[in-house]
Amino acid sequence: MNRKNKKRLSLLFTLICMVFVLAGCHKKVEEKTEIKTEFSFLNISAVGVYEGELNDSLADGEGSFASTDENKIKVSGNWEKGKLSGKGTIEYLETGVVVEADFKNGLAEGKVICRKKNGEYETFRCKKGVPASKISKYNSAGKIQGIDWFYDSEPIEELKLKAADAKEKYNLILSRPQKYVDEPLKIEGKVMDIFEDWNTQYIKIRDEENNIYICQYGNTVGAMNIQAQVANFRVGDEVVLYGFLEECSIFECSSLYRSSLYKETNLKSISNISLLASNESFLPGAKGNQIIDYELENTLPIITLFAGDFKNTKLNNKQLTFDYEEICTYPYEYLGETQEISADIVRMHIDYDNNKVNMMLRKENTNQLYYCSYDKKENEILFKVGDKIKIKGIIKGNQKIAVFDQDKETYEYVIYPRMYISKILENEK
Repeated sequence: MNRKNKKRLSLLFTLICMVFVLAGCHKKVEEKTEIKTEFSFLNISAVGVYEGELNDSLADGEGSFASTDENKIKVSGNWEKGKLSGKGTIEYLETGVVVEADFKNGLAEGKVICRKKNGEYETFRCKKGVPASKISKYNSAGKIQGIDWFYDSEPIEELKLKAADAKEKYNLILSRPQKYVDEPLKIEGKVMDIFEDWNTQYIKIRDEENNIYICQYGNTVGAMNIQAQVANFRVGDEVVLYGFLEECSIFECSSLYRSSLYKETNLKSISNISLLASNESFLPGAKGNQIIDYELENTLPIITLFAGDFKNTKLNNKQLTFDYEEICTYPYEYLGETQEISADIVRMHIDYDNNKVNMMLRKENTNQLYYCSYDKKENEILFKVGDKIKIKGIIKGNQKIAVFDQDKETYEYVIYPRMYISKILENEK
């Protein structure tokens, strides 16, 4: 995406120090001097002045960095070979927000706390400097107030506030698309069609002015910091979407398939449908859906989404229900959440080359299906179809299964919730 070339994707802490006047000094000394310094945190970068202990002309020991540019920040903590290591704080001087975190080799690691002047605070986790969890927002009494997510190291709710109404700029976007590539856009409208390939979903949207958009996002295995928070929609849904303009072009859909969300079926039908097929399992010579849509012959805005929900959403992401329908509809709101289920194995595929086991599990006494996988251990005695197991799993997003609709004589993807099995609690082989 174009904007990624202009931003840092990770929390990176780098201190580049020039040779000081005291050449050859190896002993730690207290000194204040202005040096060329680069500091990055989330979506900001700053240069400024370091004051503190030095060793071999590098920040080493207790010290602080104060920016001299427009970012207005102060960084304090323990430094090691020019990089922040151990506990550190970042103070935003204009807002009074103070960030507390542990750093390892200059990168934030583990829990991060952002405290506001009024006592409210936010928490999230980082791994090697990259946001690795959702953002939990609390009031001054410690009560949960809201949930947010990162997209490209920016909180999604902040991106939404910057979004312009695409409907009002539609003609301008078509006329000068390059001008709007870095501007967040908001699209309200009706889902007219949904197309899929193995990794991406494409949604055809019509707004109230009859303007057409193609909105795309990755909708398989979710990944923190780059996953769009978009619900699984159906044709006819009224939705609100947010994203960045990728380009204006003709949308090529000849190699794509339509999709549907899995609905609980009767036991008889489960035995007669494909549950583990991949996109490579199509029959030789199988033809596509031969999608005919003359509106797609026009040049249209192609939008890469970072968020999307129903116009009248009922989701309370502060208190997830773990209801199966909610998990199917909002797989990425559940990204990283764990749950335990007792289930029957209804399909199983052993990937010997990659030491993986993929299974379709049916939750006990229901027709709720989960696509699950785990890492196969050496000399492990495996399960078989029909075994009952109890597992603890991490929700990971969507799994698309390629199926052939005999009535329509076309292929489509059926979307199921995906879990990674972290632990097998019980089994009956």
